[in-house]
Amino acid sequence: MIASVKGPTKGSGAYTALQHLQNVGGQASPADLMTQLVWSDTPGRFQRLIVGPLERQRLVLRRDDLVTLTSRGVTFLTPSAEAAAPVPPGPYAAPFQPLRALHRPTALALRPGAADYRTIPSRIGEHVIAHGKKAVA
Repeated sequence: MIASVKGPTKGSGAYTALQHLQNVGGQASPADLMTQLVWSDTPGRFQRLIVGPLERQRLVLRRDDLVTLTSRGVTFLTPSAEAAAPVPPGPYAAPFQPLRALHRPTALALRPGAADYRTIPSRIGEHVIAHGKKAVA
């Protein structure tokens, strides 16, 4: 079984070329692949940098001006069962307990006369403003 086929890195030009080959049915011309990858360099460099490494890894075959995806290439592009394994849960977090004493509001210990400032009116110019009311400009 070829479960661990080595190949190009995801996101690279070679990987994108493999994906395009799979999407179009397994066969495409190098010119079509160059168009799909928006290749602006020469066709010779495309053959050397993209198609050549894929051919050496036996992921594609070159025949009669066509690049064909091999069964090994299909296996490389198919996600394995190990990659689809569930992600383990994160660290343990205790459930929220709303009735704990930490979550209850506490009564503030106020000394007598601590809120007397509220009875002192504020002044803006000659206008007296009671506590809690907003000034109208």
